[in-house]
Amino acid sequence: MLNVGAVVVHYGSFDLLFRCLSALVPQVHRTVVVNHDSHPVPMNLKAGFGASVVWDEPCRNLGFARGVNRGFALLDNEFLLVANPDTTLGDGAVGALVAFLLRHPRMALAGPRLCNPNGTLQTSSYRLPTLVQLAGHLLGVAGRVPPAAKRALGRTKLADVFGQLDPHTVEREVEMVSGACFMLRRAALFDAGPLDPGFFLYYEEKDLCRRLWNAGWAVGFTPTATAGHVIGGSAPSRTARAHRHRAISALRYFQRHGNAFQRSGVRALLCGYSLVSMPGAHRAEHMAVLKACLSPRLACGSC
Repeated sequence: MLNVGAVVVHYGSFDLLFRCLSALVPQVHRTVVVNHDSHPVPMNLKAGFGASVVWDEPCRNLGFARGVNRGFALLDNEFLLVANPDTTLGDGAVGALVAFLLRHPRMALAGPRLCNPNGTLQTSSYRLPTLVQLAGHLLGVAGRVPPAAKRALGRTKLADVFGQLDPHTVEREVEMVSGACFMLRRAALFDAGPLDPGFFLYYEEKDLCRRLWNAGWAVGFTPTATAGHVIGGSAPSRTARAHRHRAISALRYFQRHGNAFQRSGVRALLCGYSLVSMPGAHRAEHMAVLKACLSPRLACGSC
């Protein structure tokens, strides 16, 4: 059995959690499920996995980063896998990720090739955040590019800049990978530290990858490991509440890692977007973003 411990922070569908664990548990030494849903995990679901799964049930949403850290504290394995409950690992995916890290001792963290439920490619690795990237997300640029154009642009140098254009067919060093599923060396945590609980939702994996790079490690991607991922399966990603969490986490990220221009730029972008959106629905969510942007304190997604 590979010396791998896994953490799944659950929120939402227990059916998706069952599918996730069914594919994951046979591939790892031990799995910790941190249940952030207000409902306890059903006893029949627990019984189906026996002693191979440890159940940690605060039964309230502590934030993704805090949940992952709780799981890490219950594991002592050399390699640590983080998987969303809306992911389903392919056969041999864990072994492929371990093999990749063993072949590349400088790599602290590695991510698999992610696919949508219909089998189409899902963006699995990215550049670390930039203001252009944030503006593109706020304007929904990626969703407006036709698939044929994405395939054509993916054969150009633009694929090195925009993760959505990368065909994800080559094993390589990348700036960051998706937080939906990744494997981390425990040794790297001693250098970079655990996930920052100040990120309640979103950007915690971006912050971790950035800190790993700053500590002298590298991040990698390998298509030999695959996983299915239902975007928004564990938490809706296109709601006003999700926008608030994403915006405040972006603000925290740039406050911590950006230069003076980027710190000012992210505030201007988010303020402008919130003011334009304010007359519509979900006024309170946009007001929360505006308040965070105007505050001199470091943004905290759990506040």
